[in-house]
Amino acid sequence: MSEHQSSEQTGQTAEGYQPQTITVEIDPVKLDLLNRRASGAGWMSTVALFAIINSALTFMEVNLRFIFGLGIADISAAVAQSFESSGGKVAAIGITLVGAFIFYSLATRARLGSNAAFLTGMVLYSLDGAIWVLAQSWLEVGCHAFAVWMMFQGLQANRRFQALYPNG
Repeated sequence: MSEHQSSEQTGQTAEGYQPQTITVEIDPVKLDLLNRRASGAGWMSTVALFAIINSALTFMEVNLRFIFGLGIADISAAVAQSFESSGGKVAAIGITLVGAFIFYSLATRARLGSNAAFLTGMVLYSLDGAIWVLAQSWLEVGCHAFAVWMMFQGLQANRRFQALYPNG
């Protein structure tokens, strides 16, 4: 210890080191908005993950799928699997990976506060849900609508956060 520093300044006593107490004030409104933004963005990550899992399950011929994937990926994998074409399977895997990459990228940007990422994800997943409207698979339509609603909730929280805390 330097001769210019007292034991009070360094946090040390004769018994040894004593940690200093730091008080941090947490704004509950800010925390809530950030959590809701992250939750909305998380739905886009969920779509990306389940798109990949669903395609893998289709190619492994497992009769199971998760409801919150990408309809376009599900359909392309099912078509490729039914024709047993290796070129079709490669194309289906490509469609799945591109779709998953897009949604994961949007989720990452949305978590950072991009309104455009939220809007793009909502539009793309709504269009994907339109596939299920054409197929008249109403459970799929309802699940897509729910996921879009959750993304919208994230967008609303992000907009409110930006209005209340313009400097982040």
